Amino acid sequence: MKSRESYSVYLVDDEVIVRAWLKERIAEANDLECLGEARNGAVAVRYFEKFSGQVDLIVLDLAMPELAGFATLESLRRLQPEARILIYTRHRGPEYVRRCRRRAHGYML
Repeated sequence: MKSRESYSVYLVDDEVIVRAWLKERIAEANDLECLGEARNGAVAVRYFEKFSGQVDLIVLDLAMPELAGFATLESLRRLQPEARILIYTRHRGPEYVRRCRRRAHGYML
């Protein structure tokens, strides 16, 4: 990411309460701005088809309806390869961790 005053974040999670909590944490940071949010991967992909290049960090859940996390991740990578992707999930199985480490820039439980 470039050095500048703030970085843009886009949230992708099907749980409203999780998105709200993440937005609160982002609002507390002086150098982060939440540009938007999606309730599932399909909505996120439609957003990035129109607004690719405007987001620095994507926070992505793995378990979502309509378009699951890893499929969403691959689609977002094609649309905005320079974006950093952080997976935020409750899944902690070894295969999930391996896949996250190979495909995303970070992984949080």
